[in-house]
Amino acid sequence: MNDRARVRLWETLRLAAPIVAFALPYPMARLLSGFGPGFQFVDREVSPVEAFGILGTMLLPIAAWAYATMRLEQTLAVLSRSWPTVPGKIDASDVSQKATYRSGRLWALDVRYVYRVAGVDYVGTQLAFAPRWLGSQYIVDALARRYAVGAAVQVRYDPDQPDEAVLETDDQLAIQRLFAVWVCLLVVAAGVIVMTLRRVLH
Repeated sequence: MNDRARVRLWETLRLAAPIVAFALPYPMARLLSGFGPGFQFVDREVSPVEAFGILGTMLLPIAAWAYATMRLEQTLAVLSRSWPTVPGKIDASDVSQKATYRSGRLWALDVRYVYRVAGVDYVGTQLAFAPRWLGSQYIVDALARRYAVGAAVQVRYDPDQPDEAVLETDDQLAIQRLFAVWVCLLVVAAGVIVMTLRRVLH
């Protein structure tokens, strides 16, 4: 399978996987005798199977979307390595940070660069095929030094769509999305384990 076929595959899975992940947990829980008649939880604890059904329905679609998006971005990064390059110049560069409840602090590098293809001027804002917000300040600071305002850069552009371009082709940047995948999976697992322990200890 070539890179463009992989791109189409992961584009399709990014749409389909969350739908499947949303639809499966509840039927699986029912098959394992969860929820019972009437879907009633009054005056009774949720069983481990029901905890999986509830948390899985909420969180597994997020995990599926994040994983498929990560694989799509990795594939696009690899594909972009074969794109032609032209000289460019960083027109704007700014580091932002934000605090999040689960992740602590996240950092982002927003850039704007100008480049010319076949006599036409373009403005690019995409640094890489990766999430905008990253969990590593070290990575973002290193990128900010490399792409400071006024820096001369090599811009890789899609020969079929010259207005789509990137500066970085490192597919490892996309792995930052794995954090969201693991958080979702661990919350589902933790819910099942907690309800199992409550059943055993009581």
